Amino acid sequence: MRQIPIELAILVLIFVVTIASVAATAVNRLSLCNNEGYAGDVLTIPIMLEGTSGERIGHWCSFYKNVEGDSAKANITNWLELIPENYTLKAGEVNEFSVRISIPKDAKPGLY
Repeated sequence: MRQIPIELAILVLIFVVTIASVAATAVNRLSLCNNEGYAGDVLTIPIMLEGTSGERIGHWCSFYKNVEGDSAKANITNWLELIPENYTLKAGEVNEFSVRISIPKDAKPGLY
């Protein structure tokens, strides 16, 4: 059976990093565009994050910000996993993280 590609054009996907200390660090916007996958595929996309202030211990929390005109299938936060989930980032340190997108086996073709 031929698989139909699903183009993942995530126009506005926002990840917020919540921190255990008083101060907070946030990734205000992360756009992952022009990634193509098939139903049942798992895509792993590397991202870099640099510590710009004191040492922070945190974890990822992702949510979708609805934008006027978005289709109902634009919110794919339940497909996402950020690795590692928990981390420590020191001032000036740059760490690589991964965004894992697990496309459901029953996903229909189209833009998400």
